[in-house]
Amino acid sequence: MKFFNRKRAIALALAGSIMFSAVTVMATELEQIEAKQGEIQGANELIQNQRYQIEQANQDLNYAFDSLERLNEEAKALKDEIDALQAEIDRLEKSIADNEKKKQELEVKLEGQIDLFKKRLAVMYKNRNSGYISVLLSSDNVDDFLSKLTTMKSVAEYDKKLIEDMKNTKKLLDKVSISLKGEKATRDEAMANYKVKEAQLMDKINDQRDLIAIIQNNKDLAANEINRLEGIVSNLNSEIADLQTQLKERLEREEAERKAAEEAERARAAEAEAERLRLAAAESTTEALVNETAGLSSIDTSSRNYVPQTNFKPFDGNIVYYNQREEPWGSASYGNGWLGTIAANGCGPTSMAMVLSSMTDTTVSPIEMANFATNNGHVMPGDGGSYWSLFPGAASAYGLSCVQTSNRAQIIEALSNGALVIASQNNALGNYWTYGGHFIVLTGITSSGNITVADPWSRGHSAVSHTQDQVFIPMRSAWIINK
Repeated sequence: MKFFNRKRAIALALAGSIMFSAVTVMATELEQIEAKQGEIQGANELIQNQRYQIEQANQDLNYAFDSLERLNEEAKALKDEIDALQAEIDRLEKSIADNEKKKQELEVKLEGQIDLFKKRLAVMYKNRNSGYISVLLSSDNVDDFLSKLTTMKSVAEYDKKLIEDMKNTKKLLDKVSISLKGEKATRDEAMANYKVKEAQLMDKINDQRDLIAIIQNNKDLAANEINRLEGIVSNLNSEIADLQTQLKERLEREEAERKAAEEAERARAAEAEAERLRLAAAESTTEALVNETAGLSSIDTSSRNYVPQTNFKPFDGNIVYYNQREEPWGSASYGNGWLGTIAANGCGPTSMAMVLSSMTDTTVSPIEMANFATNNGHVMPGDGGSYWSLFPGAASAYGLSCVQTSNRAQIIEALSNGALVIASQNNALGNYWTYGGHFIVLTGITSSGNITVADPWSRGHSAVSHTQDQVFIPMRSAWIINK
């Protein structure tokens, strides 16, 4: 009987060894497949985000092109206005030229009249002793008197007319000069208005063209990122297919080995049974048969909201809280997209800044962590946010340890032993945390099993605790950070 039991024990141990090896290998390969599927999910979410960026860019382009079309219509209207203005300027130029000529003619005429009047004054000055009365009294007779009187009247009337002509010429010259000055001012103002309107319109058109170029560039960047991510997804799918093929082949091979072991075990069992019957017939005493039972695997009957032991040691420091939307960092640059600010995309560096400021002796602001992410290649192009590489990279730079996991029990144990955890959340609970992707800090666990958080987007979320399902169902991955 001892011989029989020993052989059976060896056989069971061999079979158990084969099964344990198969289960271990299969678990390892399934973990690899699950990890790669997680990477694919993350890449697909990034692709969806980039497609959303392209959709937004297309909407912005349509609006920008509509604005440019309206500006072109304004340019056409301004061209008509400019043509009319140019015609008025041409008319003014001709009128100015005519008045310039007329002014010159009047100046010449006035100058001649002045010269003539000067000559008359000179003659009158030379003959100042022979006035009108002496000339008349020197008459020989009445006829001579009347003749001289008539002559004197004619001379006086000529002098009077000469002076009057000079006055009229001067008035006309002044009028032409004033008109000429007004026409030149009107022309200069019209030309200045034309140049201002043309410059303002060209500035608007150039600004709109620059905006279109920027939007198109962001759209191209998003398309390039989609191509890159789709390449990654394709490679991951190929790797998964290879792993699945290897797993299938391994399972088929191990299934064949298992069946062969079972056949050998049945043969050994039949041989042992025959030996037992032979010995039983020869011996007068019977031995008690040993009953063997297979071990039962433990069943987790705990609630979904696991309550840690009462002697757990949560984080004992002060949690430094930053809100990514508040100043002085909210408007700071982060990423190169249309909405490239910490307020829009900076939940990653803000969360890491909270952890570092809470766990080290150094105060790290969201701006400093955003610069660290930018300088070390942890920023997605466009408005995509942060790569997961930011957290182990920053932790290492500040002397902290960082372990990535998606295991709920491991995270709960870490929180109950003084660690802080950064979690990547999606919108699985109807946008409970985010409409897309978001990073938060898990700061501790209550005696009832709820999770406390520091949400860089919401002070309200940060002021209350959350059930484990609210935290873990939307979680894509997490990073446990310890001193």
